[in-house]
Amino acid sequence: MSDEQQQVNASDESCSSYSSSDASTTSWEEHPEETWTEQQQEEDENSPEKERQLLLLMLLAQVCALHDPSPKTFTVHVLELFERGILDRESIRFLFELGLVPSHS
Repeated sequence: MSDEQQQVNASDESCSSYSSSDASTTSWEEHPEETWTEQQQEEDENSPEKERQLLLLMLLAQVCALHDPSPKTFTVHVLELFERGILDRESIRFLFELGLVPSHS
C-alpha cells in the first residue's frame, strides 16, 4: 500500500469513529448576550426607515445650501418635517447637539 492510500485510510477511520457526542453543542440559552433584544429587533426592522430619513436629510441639506448658506433654512425645513411626522426625534437630535434648536433644561 502506498503512503497516500495509508493516509486516506487513516482519515477514513478517524471520521468513522467520530460521534455527535464528541461535538460541543451550544444553544442560545447558554449565551444570553448573543440573543437579540426586542429593541434591537425593532431597530433592525426600522433600518430602511432610518436610511430613508437620513437620505431625506442629506438631500434637503444640499438643496437648502444652494439657496441659503446659513443653517437657518435647513433647520426650519427639518423642523417642519418633524412636525408632520416624517422625521423622528432621533433623526433631528443633531440639531439640538449643534445648538441650532434650544433644548428644554
